[in-house]
Amino acid sequence: MLLGISASALCAPTAPFFDGVLHARSPHGVYTELRFEPHRLIAQVHGPRTCVLHAHLVHGDPHVSHYAIETPQGGHFCDELVDGEIVIHPHSPIDVMAEFKSPRMRWSGEFDRYMPRR
Repeated sequence: MLLGISASALCAPTAPFFDGVLHARSPHGVYTELRFEPHRLIAQVHGPRTCVLHAHLVHGDPHVSHYAIETPQGGHFCDELVDGEIVIHPHSPIDVMAEFKSPRMRWSGEFDRYMPRR
């Protein structure tokens, strides 16, 4: 399914966009947006942990996709994810689970495809 998301990114005027909340071990989460581009993922983490992560596809199949996190662009939260990965588990074309993990931290959350109103 995620490969379908990546393939649709090639033909779509805008990249598929998902939003949701990342959680660690506490009930407090952080709102995050995911944008899938061909062979890439961009994660915008919002306040209070504001930062942007870029990651490139390492392995993908219909059940799971692994993205290697590139050097973060500011923010302590993203700095803690250096040498980490984002793992995407698609449930459907409009619902995925994402794990953000590194040797220093692990966060996960459910994300829904954002469908702008026309």
